[in-house]
Amino acid sequence: MRVVHETTPFPFLELPAELRDLVYNHLIQDPSYPPSKSPPRVLSSFGWLLPQHQAPSDSNWIMLANRQVYSEYMDILCKKSAFTLTVDQINQKEHDLWPIRQETLRSIRKCDLRIITTSSMLGAVNPHLMPHNWPIRDKICDSLQGMEKIEDLNLHVRAIGDPLWNPLWIWYHASQAFKDAGKLRFRSITFSLDSWSPGENHLARNNEGRWEWRCSADHFVATDPGQWQATNIREFCSMLYGECQACRGPK
Repeated sequence: MRVVHETTPFPFLELPAELRDLVYNHLIQDPSYPPSKSPPRVLSSFGWLLPQHQAPSDSNWIMLANRQVYSEYMDILCKKSAFTLTVDQINQKEHDLWPIRQETLRSIRKCDLRIITTSSMLGAVNPHLMPHNWPIRDKICDSLQGMEKIEDLNLHVRAIGDPLWNPLWIWYHASQAFKDAGKLRFRSITFSLDSWSPGENHLARNNEGRWEWRCSADHFVATDPGQWQATNIREFCSMLYGECQACRGPK
């Protein structure tokens, strides 16, 4: 005869808020959308919460307990997690780049935007004739304009080259388009290739809010003009590959 043991649910919501927060802090992960390898069964409304390189964690399903738990958990998640939002050839065509509620978007404090960019996504056959207005940039800005509490926003441009476009042009056009992106105030812009990361210099804002170039060790390399019209491709390359005097050391 099978013996059934009755269990009494733990009164989690009767715990003080401070103890519930400790539990939430233990369970949070850095959300990423879309995940690089989507698990076979994902609830579409919550798929963006799953980690990028791992199988879905049971801890994420705590939000499904009830509305109060969901609200408390999301509050901690938005305050302490780093959200990674990716735009690539697939989701750039979607009406909503990321299925994230506006309420959640308003509460995010830290976010890393990753653009996996091809020449076709830039919308120009000739890189010399790339227009200043880039539809994907405008779509991203519109999607993220609700980030009212963002404190740390970073951009990473991953270039997918092809026989017609040198990846340098992709880095150049993408970074110039986002340096002055209206209400979106990025803290840094970094670069990589589709197969490896060569470790070039990157763009970062200084204490005065102006763009400057820094090496991989975050030393100052050069001041950036900060405007699309003031930086041509040659100037961009010279600063991208500029030598860091601090890393070089005295002669």
